[in-house]
Amino acid sequence: MSIQFPRPAVHAAFAAVTIAAMCAASGENVHIRDQIRAEFPPPMVPTASIEQQRRDWESAVASIPLPNAVRLTSVDAGVPAALLTPAGDTGGRLVVHVHGGGFTTGSSSTHRPFGAQLALDSKSEVLLVDYRLAPEHGFPAARNDVITAYRWALKRTASASRIVVSADSAGAHVALSAVLELPSEMLPSPAGIVLLSPWLDLAQRGETMRTRASVDPLVLQADLAACARAYLKSRSPQDLEVDLLAKDLRNLPPMLVHVGDQEILLSDATRLVENARGRGVDAEIKIWPELWHVFHLWAPRLPEANEALRQIGVFIRDRSTTPK
Repeated sequence: MSIQFPRPAVHAAFAAVTIAAMCAASGENVHIRDQIRAEFPPPMVPTASIEQQRRDWESAVASIPLPNAVRLTSVDAGVPAALLTPAGDTGGRLVVHVHGGGFTTGSSSTHRPFGAQLALDSKSEVLLVDYRLAPEHGFPAARNDVITAYRWALKRTASASRIVVSADSAGAHVALSAVLELPSEMLPSPAGIVLLSPWLDLAQRGETMRTRASVDPLVLQADLAACARAYLKSRSPQDLEVDLLAKDLRNLPPMLVHVGDQEILLSDATRLVENARGRGVDAEIKIWPELWHVFHLWAPRLPEANEALRQIGVFIRDRSTTPK
């Protein structure tokens, strides 16, 4: 039996928000939710040994084979990275993906299975960036590494119109920081942005930090606070350089945001889209009922994740075009 949790309250500005897949949770959804903590090391739980956290997560996905239709290549993108290339015509498209993991864990290895699915669904190459992690490297090291990788992507594609930047969880903060910094680096913006369960408010001020705390199966507010401290070090989370929800977002490219309605980070996603729309940005948000933080990582086992990746693939193909 699945427990029906309350649907998120939607602000009036979100009359056009898509509540995705309005139906009962799949059997796999219920099964995976029950096994999350036993089966997959939570990326948002820093412990006394962050090194062990990193090893555990990589070990958990090491035995997952990549699809035969995807080729994996290690590349030097100015920073270490992995390039996933699907069979067939990619149209010269390239997705720069910034992995999550609370700024302290995660890598191209932990996200290779997801990256392969993304490459297949978007019919694009996917670059997984191994940016520097906290606490060894605090802000803005990760942001700068993503900008470096973006420069590499521009050389490979020869046009920003072929590039989409995507990210999950804390990687969304890194990615959005990087995209907002591109004008000051005299670099063109990508054709689009895809953010999955974005963690953007490092001060944890969103209302769903409270209203979803009892139903979120994966993320705890105390763990977010510890990760933010490791990343920001002496900076305040309300520092103008890191408070992304206070930024002027008017020049952002089209954006797609996915979030589960059982996430304490739900209001990070809704506030971002509200702010972006208020500045005239083409921003779409899809709130997935009965789903958790970055549920996309459970593709292809989870039907809802497969459908979400299919939709993301359409967005990427529609936004990234080959210049004439």
